[in-house]
Amino acid sequence: MIRRVTTGDLPDALRSPPDEPVVWAVADADPLPAWVVSDALTVPELARVARTTHPRARAQFVRGRTVLRAALGLLLELPPHRVPLTLTPDGKPVLDPAAGCDLHFNVSHTDGVAVFAVGPVPVGVDVETHRDGRDLFGLVDRFFTPDEREQFRALPAELRAAAFLRGWTGKEAILKGVGCGVRELANCAVDLDPRRPPAVRRSPDGADWKLTGWVEAEVAFAVAVQAV
Repeated sequence: MIRRVTTGDLPDALRSPPDEPVVWAVADADPLPAWVVSDALTVPELARVARTTHPRARAQFVRGRTVLRAALGLLLELPPHRVPLTLTPDGKPVLDPAAGCDLHFNVSHTDGVAVFAVGPVPVGVDVETHRDGRDLFGLVDRFFTPDEREQFRALPAELRAAAFLRGWTGKEAILKGVGCGVRELANCAVDLDPRRPPAVRRSPDGADWKLTGWVEAEVAFAVAVQAV
C-alpha cells in the first residue's frame, strides 16, 4: 500500500512517478541530503518565514517546505522553487491543478521529526511523539467519537497509551488526506486496539481509506491512503 524509504534513497524512488505512495521521515537533527537544495522557497514563502516569530515553527516550516519542494522537483523535473504549489480553501497545500500535475502529497511535523508522503492518490500523514503526563481520558473525551471513547475505556490500562497514539495519528492522517480539518472529527473514526492492524471505521468523505501505522523510538507515524 505504501513504500517507506530513507531520504538517501528518495532520488531513486522518485525517478519516475510512483505507482503507490512513497513515505519518508526527516529528523531535525539529521543533515539534509545533497539533493535538497537550500534556495527552494519562493518569495511568498520567504515572506511567511519573515512573519513567523516562533523560532521552532519557523525552522519547521523552512525545513519541511524545502524538503517537500526538492522531492516534488525530482518528480516533476523542475527546480524546487518552480514547483507549482497552491492552497485549497481549507489551507491545504496542493499541486496547482492548472499545471496538470496528477500527484498528491502530505506533510506532518512534531518535535524533532517530520514525515512526508507523495503518490498518485490522496494521502495523509501524521506523526506524534509519546508524552508522559497527558490527560488521555480528557483528550479522548474531547476529540474522539462515542464509539472510540467506549473502545478506549474497555481496553486494558497498559494498552491505552498506545491506543491513544494510534487514534490520534490515524484520525489526523485521514483528516489531512481528505483536507477537511478538525471540523470533521465527529465523522472520522478508527480502530484503537493496538493489538490489531490499523483500520478506518468511518471517513469524513465516505471514501475507502486504508490506514497504516508504526512506532519508532516512541514516535508514532500514521499514513492514510485513499483506495481506488
